Amino acid sequence: MKVVSLLIALAVAGLLAATTLAAAPLPATGVTAKVPPKCVKWGKKNGKKVCLKRAKPKVKPKPKPKPTPPPPPTQPPAPTAPSGQYATNTSQNSTLKFTVGSDAVSGFAVGEVDSTCNPGAWLNGNHLTLTGAAKLDANGHFAITFPISFTGGGTGSLQVDGTITTAGNASGTMSYNASFTSNGTAYTCSSGSVTWTGGTGGAAATPPTGPQLGHYVGTTTQNSRIQFDLVVQDGYLSAINVALDEIDESCTPSATLALTGLYFGAAPFFVNASGHMRYTYADDSQNFLLEMAIDSSGHATGSANHTVAIPSDGTTYSCASGPVSFTAARG
Repeated sequence: MKVVSLLIALAVAGLLAATTLAAAPLPATGVTAKVPPKCVKWGKKNGKKVCLKRAKPKVKPKPKPKPTPPPPPTQPPAPTAPSGQYATNTSQNSTLKFTVGSDAVSGFAVGEVDSTCNPGAWLNGNHLTLTGAAKLDANGHFAITFPISFTGGGTGSLQVDGTITTAGNASGTMSYNASFTSNGTAYTCSSGSVTWTGGTGGAAATPPTGPQLGHYVGTTTQNSRIQFDLVVQDGYLSAINVALDEIDESCTPSATLALTGLYFGAAPFFVNASGHMRYTYADDSQNFLLEMAIDSSGHATGSANHTVAIPSDGTTYSCASGPVSFTAARG
């Protein structure tokens, strides 16, 4: 009996061992078991404790898409100057005309640009029609330089700088420079900065009024007569038939000199668009200066100045008139 009991005990022990091994199998390699959500409510069913409600699984929120940046603001269109013909007046009492089209400026025509030439500080004037175009920038500004050459030799340039508004108003500056040789003397001429203003349509400038043409007669402070004719020659104003009856001078050593019959005939004296004239003549022994201004009402004012060295009987006399003023009127 003891033997039988022992066998039964071993059989029972073996059955328990087999049951334990079967209830806890080894997990398969590479498989992850899902863990059920936590139970938040328990109850009984068929006498057994069961889960009636489990927690909702946490869902990882999807990342919000980054907002699309707004498009860059649209740039306003560049100002555009109205197309058409532009008329402006210059500070030299003349005109500057040009054409605007397709954001470019072209067809420049300068009624007259005046310059002072040295040596001598005499006046010079040029009418210019120029070929070339300047591009308008976003602010309506343009700048252009025109090279100039002279038939008789010499070179120069005209620089034009300006701004045109969307309303068709225009303003700016221009400057003229030149160098040439005449009769063996090298000259340089410069206008300095000349301003201009005007526009197109209602902003177009009315051409300025120049000095009155005609015959002028006047008297000097030495009670002598002066006369001349103001005419147009080749598009330029000129004083011709200039005649000064007498200029009186004081000399060193003490003496007096009366210079009479200064008559220049048909020789033209250039008068600029503003009505100014400045003529100089010089040689080894004398220097003569005649300058005047003629206005649009037919009046002229000016002065003459003469110096001369005269040898006589072994003595050289230095004579000078000083500035001799005069007034004249159109007759």
